[in-house]
Amino acid sequence: AAEGDVWAFLPAGSPLLSSSPVGGAVASLALSASAFSLNVDAVLKDAPRFDGLLEAKAADDLLPVLPADAFVVARFGGTPAALAPFAVDVLGPGFTRALGVDLTKDVLAHVKPGVAVALSLADRPPLSAGLPELDVRKTNPLSYVNLSGVAQVDDAAVVTPTLEKVAAGAPSFGAKLKQVERNGATAFLTSWAQGEGVHFGVQGARVTFASPVNRLDALMTSKAAPGASAVRPSSVRIDLKKLTASVKALPENSWGLGGFAMKATALKWLEATDDLAAIEAEVSAKDGAAQARVTLKFAPRAK
Repeated sequence: AAEGDVWAFLPAGSPLLSSSPVGGAVASLALSASAFSLNVDAVLKDAPRFDGLLEAKAADDLLPVLPADAFVVARFGGTPAALAPFAVDVLGPGFTRALGVDLTKDVLAHVKPGVAVALSLADRPPLSAGLPELDVRKTNPLSYVNLSGVAQVDDAAVVTPTLEKVAAGAPSFGAKLKQVERNGATAFLTSWAQGEGVHFGVQGARVTFASPVNRLDALMTSKAAPGASAVRPSSVRIDLKKLTASVKALPENSWGLGGFAMKATALKWLEATDDLAAIEAEVSAKDGAAQARVTLKFAPRAK
């Protein structure tokens, strides 16, 4: 980092880094009237593993394709195939075997860098039911937030056959994928015991994924064009102003009995942080070195 008001250095062998993938790091804090930033430059212990995962690649900017009301937008700028070891650790080797899909060869090897994902507050989240249980067997997280995403592949011919394999194996996990024609293209609509799942749309070399289905329709029919191709790191942005606006726009009956009190409490908490406009983070790695930046954007004060 070239600027900073406070600096810290953690050398290789530091006890604070013993269980981390970092071998040594320099961090700096910078404060201005518009933002507070944390910058970290680090040396990676297992460089090859993270270089492929975090090295920024040239790709089209797909963020403009995402919906304007999203309060979380994220972009993966690395090589998708490098995600395979991490995905297997999370899903378990039996998951992809049961689906009959090779996660690396059939899916990730064909996805280009630049995958973009967004979350928007659902139109009518079931807040009257209280806090959701963190168990997908009992709660559908997609009833609280809408998902929108877009990716590009290097070979359009592999997309539909791969999704057909997933559709054939999905009943083993209590899910169902139904292939239909929608918006003049092929779509796979997903359902499971808790309601709608993640739906997929195939339009040539572009794959859209979303929930609920009206979000998929919006992506498939959107006229928004990707931004120019460039090398961009992986990043995420949380827009607190859009989140507050979405909560304010929820109808009263979304909050259930006594919802006026719940809404007032939620808005009071959000407005207590109204000095913050957004939280942004980005990370990249190359040649064994990693860079990360987290920025808190301040809202401009009215004169």
